[in-house]
Amino acid sequence: MNTIYIVYETGQPEGFLVWNKAYQTFEAALDAVSMRLDKENEAYKSSTFFEREPQLPGALDTDYKLENLEFGILVGNIYDYDIQFYIKSLHF
Repeated sequence: MNTIYIVYETGQPEGFLVWNKAYQTFEAALDAVSMRLDKENEAYKSSTFFEREPQLPGALDTDYKLENLEFGILVGNIYDYDIQFYIKSLHF
């Protein structure tokens, strides 16, 4: 049995958005989410909002259980969970 990992995010007008790329490992999917959060944080640091509110909007979650990957696990968020990032495993 083969496994791929997909990333999806909530907080979109449609409800959720599935990223258009699948990953061969959980770690690769997590790295992609981390890069997305880093990009969001860097953009925020460059904005005028950072001077007034220096708390960065994006964060990785570290309290998850890999055995729940078939259902999707929360791995990161932006703006205090307004947008949430999940990784889900698919078997074929």
